[in-house]
Amino acid sequence: MDTIMLDREDLIRRSGVRNVFIPNKPIDSIELFSGRQEEVNKIIECLGTSGLHVLLYDRGVGKTSLSSITCSILTMERIIPNFYIKRCDSGDTFSSIIMHLFEELNIECILKKNKSWGLSILWNLLSFSKGHNIEVVTYDNINSPSWVAKKVAHEKSVFLIDEIDVLLNPNDKKKIAELIKQLSDNNSKFTIFIVGISKTASELTGGHPSIQRCLKEVRLDRMSDNELRDILIKGEERLNIKFSNEVKRVIIKSSAGFPYFTQLLALKSAEEAIAKDSSEVTMSEFKIAVKRAVDDIEGELREKYQLAVYGQKTERNKNILLAAAI
Repeated sequence: MDTIMLDREDLIRRSGVRNVFIPNKPIDSIELFSGRQEEVNKIIECLGTSGLHVLLYDRGVGKTSLSSITCSILTMERIIPNFYIKRCDSGDTFSSIIMHLFEELNIECILKKNKSWGLSILWNLLSFSKGHNIEVVTYDNINSPSWVAKKVAHEKSVFLIDEIDVLLNPNDKKKIAELIKQLSDNNSKFTIFIVGISKTASELTGGHPSIQRCLKEVRLDRMSDNELRDILIKGEERLNIKFSNEVKRVIIKSSAGFPYFTQLLALKSAEEAIAKDSSEVTMSEFKIAVKRAVDDIEGELREKYQLAVYGQKTERNKNILLAAAI
C-alpha cells in the first residue's frame, strides 16, 4: 500500500475525528449530542409523568440518537433507575420483543407451545432445588398484553422499542399499543417509549383507537440551521480545528435540516484538513470532501434512481425525476 496513504490514514486515525463526527451510527454520547433541546425536554416530561408513554416518529432526522440520549439523561439524573432497549428487525414479533424485555429484567422463563401442568410443576421443583425462580410460560401468556402488563407492572423503568416500523405483522404493533393501554389503566410505573419511521403515528400503533390519552406523540422535524451549526461548533472544540464561515454556511445549506449530511460533510472536510496538518477547514478541503462523500453513497443513490425510473423508459420521465430532485 502507498506509504503516503498510510501516513494520511495514521494522521486521521490519531486525530480522533471519526469519534467526533459520526454519520454512520447513532450518537450515544451526551457530550457529542447537539440541538433538540425542546424535544428532549418534552420527552423527559412525558416519561416522568405517571401513566404516560411516548411515541417518537418521522424519517432520517436522528430519532435513535435522541431517544437513547434522552433515556441516558433520565438515568443520570435519577428520574428513572433503569432503561432497556430493543432494536427491532423484520423477524421480530410481539412475543420476541417481550422475551427480550424479560431477559433484561432477569425474569427467567421457559417458553412452551402448550401448557402442561405436570411439566410446570416438575420444572418449578427443579428450579427451587437449584435456587432459581424459573417459570414455564406458554405462547398464550407471552402474546397476551394484559398478562405481560401484570408481569412488569411493578418495574419503575423505561423500555425503548426502536425501529418498530420494521415489524411485518400489524397485529404485533397493535399488541404493543394494547400493552401501553393496559399499563396506563393499571397506573403502572413501567413506561414504554416507541420509536419508528412513519408519516403518521397511527401506522406505528396498528391504528389502535383508544390510546391517545396515554400516548404522547412527538413528531421529529428537520433540525434548524442553528442546531446544525452547533454540531460543527462542538466538533471544532473537541478537535481544535476551525471551519471557515463559508464552509459552515455551505455545509448547513447542503444538509437541508438532516444531521446525517452535516456529520458526513464535516467528517470528510475535517479529514482533508487533518491530512494536510492544517487546523482550518477551507472551501478547498470542502470541495474534495464533497466528492469523497458522494463516492461513499453513490452506489445507494444510483440504485434508488434506477428503482425510481424502472419501467419508465422515456426520456421525459427521467427529466421529470431530475426536475423534482432539483
